[in-house]
Amino acid sequence: MTCRRGQRGALVLVRPLAAERHHVDLWVRHLTTQPQPRTRRPASPATVARKLSALAGFYDFGVHDAEVPTHSPVASVRRPWVSDESAAVGLTADQLRRLLTAAAVHSLRSAALVALLTFCGLRISEALDADVRDFGHDRGHRVLRVVRKGGKAARVPLAPPVMRALEFYLGDRATGPIFLATTGGHRWSRKLASEQIGRLCHDAGLPARVTPHSLRHSYATEALRLGAQLQDVQDALGHADPRTTRRYDRSRGNLDRSPNYLLASSLTSD
Repeated sequence: MTCRRGQRGALVLVRPLAAERHHVDLWVRHLTTQPQPRTRRPASPATVARKLSALAGFYDFGVHDAEVPTHSPVASVRRPWVSDESAAVGLTADQLRRLLTAAAVHSLRSAALVALLTFCGLRISEALDADVRDFGHDRGHRVLRVVRKGGKAARVPLAPPVMRALEFYLGDRATGPIFLATTGGHRWSRKLASEQIGRLCHDAGLPARVTPHSLRHSYATEALRLGAQLQDVQDALGHADPRTTRRYDRSRGNLDRSPNYLLASSLTSD
């Protein structure tokens, strides 16, 4: 565990089994006040809550199963409040169509990436980390094998528009990363791919602050709006907890989706 100590802000390493409550508090303060390596900004409440949950699980296992240590330093740490509403910008069905059109006009590579993110709800890292060999068949479906968070592999079925976009882009290629950088034959980086999607969103006249993760949220919203079951959307997104999937649904509370109408129609129909 790494935490901050003193006014100088010096980092200090603490052995996990020697950590105490105040070490965890300092670590949380570091997460919430200092730019993090990947995002270059302090961790969000949701990120801090996830990290604390993982840390609590580690110590719970130690205390209850391994009997080392004798107590958990995370047990009484206050967890940050996490809103039920996600801060990500969501897109409507019409806006998604405009983005798909802009991507198709731009290039085969852009069309394939935006199709994967829009129609499959993938994380951008899942799409960019895939190789050509991961694009295959499974029981009559065209699928893409991706690696989820935590290293778990999953086979994602590809609807015809995604399949065609990938086939057009890949051509005769049989090896290497699916998404290549413009030069050098290297894997397309997350930073450059995200910047390209930002430019496509601008070309399509979409709202500011749209990110690749916005497409994942929009996937959940539209799938649920069209009648997909929550459990199926949860599985498609690779969420361990259905509450996470519910946070992605931008149209929660839409009265048109109330089950009241379904029940009334069923019980009163001749």
